[in-house]
Amino acid sequence: MASPAKLVKRDFGSFHASNVQELINLPDSEYEPPAFPEGLEIPSFIPHDIEFGQKFRDDHTLLEKSCTFLNHGAFGAVMKETLDYAQKWQRYTERQPLRFYDRELLPHLAYVTRRLAKFVGCNPKDLLLMNNATTAINTVVKNIDIQKGDRVYCLNVTYGLHDYSPYLAMHVMMNFWEDIGKERILNYMYDLRKEACKYLTREWKTELPIPEECLGSMSLVELPPSLYKSLNHVDYSTAEQIQNILYHEYDIEVPIKALQEKLYVRISAHLYNNFEEYVKLAKSVLKIAPL
Repeated sequence: MASPAKLVKRDFGSFHASNVQELINLPDSEYEPPAFPEGLEIPSFIPHDIEFGQKFRDDHTLLEKSCTFLNHGAFGAVMKETLDYAQKWQRYTERQPLRFYDRELLPHLAYVTRRLAKFVGCNPKDLLLMNNATTAINTVVKNIDIQKGDRVYCLNVTYGLHDYSPYLAMHVMMNFWEDIGKERILNYMYDLRKEACKYLTREWKTELPIPEECLGSMSLVELPPSLYKSLNHVDYSTAEQIQNILYHEYDIEVPIKALQEKLYVRISAHLYNNFEEYVKLAKSVLKIAPL
């Protein structure tokens, strides 16, 4: 006769799942990941099948072909595989919602927390999955010992995300980074950004605001002063005007920043970007008439 199931204290209401803190605290030698439903096995990747740049964009993202997307630093494109996997979880949830929320969700959240903690190099007890950045920041602020006279700066913006599929889909991205290799991924982004910066500063005869060795996959690049030399003052509205011209007339998605009476473009380099996109940016900027 099979041995009786181990009884575990529950501390989260009526959910029929193992104690979350116990699952988080277990050493690797004792932890056993939850079983995945049929059809929800985590995808893996074969390194030599992955080619970065335009082919990666075509094969692994839903980005519009006409758009030159250089603003991954604000909102990046999700890989098709990750999006598909999240949607599979959404459909699976609707097949038997109570089973998912009461019996399966929390063990899976514990598992992805443990994996993510290893991925970023921290203790899983120090990692908490949050709905969005606004909620995360508020959680941190509320746990700070604020004293009389301290100042807290708050923004009046927020946004909502309520389903759990993005958390569960993080397995796909962690598999991607582990299968393809962190070094190969970062080298592509860093080298492309560096090459783009050299090209843009040469074409525009401008400079970077900070040393090259301080940069990763994003950078500010000074725009040609000829764009705004007739203006007495350069501010947010000036930058917005240039950014809107690039978007509406050239289908280029990239932010423009005004800093200390100069204009800068903030470029990002990701796996789906290629050098020709920065060439297009350089030429388009030079076509814009002075303000």
